[in-house]
Amino acid sequence: MKLRWTHFLPIVVFAASLIGISCAGAGGDGTIGGGTTGDGPLGCPLDAFSPNYLEEVDPSTGDLNGVHWWDHFPIRVFFASHPNLQGLNLSDVAMAGFNAWSEVSGITMATEVGSESQADLVVTFENIQNEPGSGDVLGQTSWTYSPSTFETFSAEMTLRTWTGMTADEVANGFRRTAQHEFGHAIFLSGHSPFSQDTMYPFGPTSVYTALTERDKNSLASAYCGSFGNRVRSRAPVEVVLTRTMSSYKK
Repeated sequence: MKLRWTHFLPIVVFAASLIGISCAGAGGDGTIGGGTTGDGPLGCPLDAFSPNYLEEVDPSTGDLNGVHWWDHFPIRVFFASHPNLQGLNLSDVAMAGFNAWSEVSGITMATEVGSESQADLVVTFENIQNEPGSGDVLGQTSWTYSPSTFETFSAEMTLRTWTGMTADEVANGFRRTAQHEFGHAIFLSGHSPFSQDTMYPFGPTSVYTALTERDKNSLASAYCGSFGNRVRSRAPVEVVLTRTMSSYKK
């Protein structure tokens, strides 16, 4: 399924991903060095942790991957609803997917809040009648950002469920979709070209896999190996753009 750039307002940039969901080491202070290639928006080399996919081409679009960043963690998450499927609360399953990134970063990257006004990221669950077919949307994440600094200011995520979803699809595939979409929310505009990675654009919908070394290294390189608070907006923000990435069933 190819990414399409049409049917949206001119000030909004859109990309589509395909998914089923699938640094060198840090020093004692959580920082890293090294790297010989281009720098990311925070000023550190994009290959600071290697191997990673920050400078790879998105296999679903043919475009070079991009990086955006937040000035703080944890990201404050608001769930618009708390439905249950197969005895599991979907917000709990989604948070398990988000928290996979917390485990590899060593800090809490997402925390739930009780109101939309408090949130950085708003998550909506959309139930559809029939199971998605090949190429149908499983999830979508949008974020607003500065086009000059690539700092992210807010994000929205939609995760789809469907009637007749199996226990494996809820506990494993849905968790993996959430894990993939959170990767887009916190740093990656694009996809890994390596099929083992969470951020690869194609995959099954009923299997969960952990983040790979490339996933970990890509996140670490995007943030220079340090996830503490940083100064907001290193340059005046005159324009804010929105980018959206949609995930599809293989």
